[in-house]
Amino acid sequence: MSLEDMRLTRACQREVTRRYVDSNRMEIKVVNGVCYLNGEIRPVRGIDIDLESEIEMIERLLRSLPGIKDVVNYLKPVAY
Repeated sequence: MSLEDMRLTRACQREVTRRYVDSNRMEIKVVNGVCYLNGEIRPVRGIDIDLESEIEMIERLLRSLPGIKDVVNYLKPVAY
């Protein structure tokens, strides 16, 4: 993984942690400017959100980051 991909991975991780989702079972990795999202995504306990809408918002946010060429989403929404 290049230094730029590592920097972009950290930037993507920071953006996701700002959302109302539990990303402990989620993997974020950037390869050649493409962000890959894998695993499960859950709402933070006590927060009632639509996970599908939240996933779409996360994709839009990540695509807007400088250096991100595309987002490949393999996330599985899981409700508590």
